Amino acid sequence: MFSPNSTLKMSQLRSTYGRNVRFNLFLCGYFDSGYLGYEAAEGIDWVWEHRIDDMALFGI
Repeated sequence: MFSPNSTLKMSQLRSTYGRNVRFNLFLCGYFDSGYLGYEAAEGIDWVWEHRIDDMALFGI
């Protein structure tokens, strides 16, 4: 499973706002390592719903 939507969004954000733009996913449920690896390779970070306090690490 991979997500063309979030990677397309990341590409569009970089095109509009530059390489330093940040995109963070809030994940609920199960996601396999293939999906997460693909997102990480695109520079997309995520926070799990059960670790909501981790958002502070991203300055959110």
